[in-house]
Amino acid sequence: MRGMRRRRSGARRLRAVWLVALVGLAGCAPPRPGAVAQAVTATHVLFLDLDGAVVSSGATDDAVTGVSELAAASAYPAFDPAVGAPRVAAADAVTALADRVRGYYVPFDLDVVTVRPTSGDFASVLVGGTGASLSPAQASGIAGIAPLDCGDNNEKSLGFAFADSLAPRYGGLVSLGAAIAHEAGHGYGLQHVTEPLDPMYSVAVPTQTLDDLFALRFRLGSYSSFAAGGGAPQPERCGEADPMDNDLLLSVALGQRKGTLSAAPTIAIDAPGNAAELPTTFPVAISAIDDVAVERVEIYANLELVAVLKSPPYETMLTLDPADSVTLTVEAVDADALRARASRKFAVRASVEVDGGVDAGTDATAPPVDAASCTDCAKDGGCTMTGGRPAPTPTPFSVLLLIAALLVARKLGRQDRSFEP
Repeated sequence: MRGMRRRRSGARRLRAVWLVALVGLAGCAPPRPGAVAQAVTATHVLFLDLDGAVVSSGATDDAVTGVSELAAASAYPAFDPAVGAPRVAAADAVTALADRVRGYYVPFDLDVVTVRPTSGDFASVLVGGTGASLSPAQASGIAGIAPLDCGDNNEKSLGFAFADSLAPRYGGLVSLGAAIAHEAGHGYGLQHVTEPLDPMYSVAVPTQTLDDLFALRFRLGSYSSFAAGGGAPQPERCGEADPMDNDLLLSVALGQRKGTLSAAPTIAIDAPGNAAELPTTFPVAISAIDDVAVERVEIYANLELVAVLKSPPYETMLTLDPADSVTLTVEAVDADALRARASRKFAVRASVEVDGGVDAGTDATAPPVDAASCTDCAKDGGCTMTGGRPAPTPTPFSVLLLIAALLVARKLGRQDRSFEP
């Protein structure tokens, strides 16, 4: 988070930096092919700008005109779905990402859109590129930057989410969606907290399980003064008392969602079963129902989105690289972006045989998965998480993702930064 103060309409306005994405800016690139206007029914709008843009520097953020307090960019790159989800269609990756962000904010009077609004004020997160895409360039490994706006005094906050820093072994779309929610949260007045199940989680020695990352939502947590990169602890800036109720704070800043939500879906994994080992190619079968309709089923291997199924029967064949441990997480998503999930954990062995003695692990044409092993993530500073929440043992993936993407901020002059582990 960043430690700069500024007076605006009698209220303190700070700039915090973490991982979020930016705004709709002047000189933005043409919309993605097939992009159509999206209905805006809520009082507040968060625009996920995935198309790239031009950003100018200014004293006050203005997402509508493309002005940022934090940095400028003559040509900020568009979101590349192949970085975070290389095994699914680009359109499916975009939809999955947007709905992950929508899911975090579904209780509130906020529309999350991926097509630039044609009128009215909005906040924005520019999603794409890396810290080097900005001027001044952000240090290598930074996952994003965003303003901290105590009290949400400026409804046109801008943030950046450096999507190209979040390949699958750093959490892919799961990490990126949470990072965007975190950065947008700063724009709505939220600060870092010590609760691992809240998107605003940021501590010196983070501990999150893979399951935690799928279960994030805004909730109660104590203030976290952590500043990454050896910076001094940061004092609480917005006059909030512990524990901070982020759900309540967003309800005050944004208001409660209008209308009634449908019920969340239900989901079950029919195949694979509970086998400890599976071949590299194996069938997946899922049962999913909803009171209205299941929009799609998403399948994740660890934190990588590897398949999207849009209609029943929800069945497919997966091919994964050999690994000592893979967690297969399946999620059913409805029209309100409500989710249900189920998971299985197993090893993937090339030597495991399927019925009839056929080795399913010899498909040389199957696309590789950038699966993170403990050895792999150690090369990038991962696999070192200890402490924090004492219950479950942290997975290597919790290290790679929000932990750095979303949990670390570094104070540099008048600006804080978020670093990947």
